[in-house]
Amino acid sequence: MKKFVGAFLVVLGVMGLAGFSVWGATKAGALGTNYHPLLPVLAIGMDFPHDTLKLSVAIVFLMLGLYYSLGEAGPSPLAQVFLMNALLLCSALIFALGASHNPQYVGMTGIFAAAALLQALVGLVLLFFAVSERPVGGVGLTLGGVLYVSSAAIGAVIYLSGKA
Repeated sequence: MKKFVGAFLVVLGVMGLAGFSVWGATKAGALGTNYHPLLPVLAIGMDFPHDTLKLSVAIVFLMLGLYYSLGEAGPSPLAQVFLMNALLLCSALIFALGASHNPQYVGMTGIFAAAALLQALVGLVLLFFAVSERPVGGVGLTLGGVLYVSSAAIGAVIYLSGKA
């Protein structure tokens, strides 16, 4: 049953990412911009709460679906908590990126960036404890690590843009 739910969540996540890509390309394309491979990502912030919510929910569905479909041999609660913390970190940074592109929500950028910083610090502690836990949850740690690296890239973009 877990694998079926995981496959269903993967399908929902892929459909959500495809919907976000189509939305972002048409929204940014309506402004007469030139083609760019990251056109949907550049459109984040045009419709602030809705576009970031679409992207973060699609990523959460995709990652949870991959976690459930790949499965764990033994239960590893700290690896699951680490994965959920990484998902919250990624979502907070996506919301901070969307708020930084919209001038009327500039104050929200700092709030989401501070929440992301707190989640990053908690995530480092969770990573230490999850690695030392037996049995080690390989799937949760792998997916959480991928999310942490991608979140670091999003955080660097927000910091270098001077909005946080």
